[in-house]
Amino acid sequence: MPSVQILGKRSDVSPSEPFTLPTLHGCFGLGTVIGRSAGMAATAAEVLVPRHLAVVALVATGVAH
Repeated sequence: MPSVQILGKRSDVSPSEPFTLPTLHGCFGLGTVIGRSAGMAATAAEVLVPRHLAVVALVATGVAH
């Protein structure tokens, strides 16, 4: 069975989808920055942990639009 890196490289050089892995990598980094910023803002606003986690759960499930 080929490794994940080999499979990833195959999809990265696919002419039909030229920017698959770079796009996913960029979105992962952007999500990290957004999540960290939201956590820092919640800490600065002294939001209680249960309330913060409830909001995160709503956003993660797509309920809070």
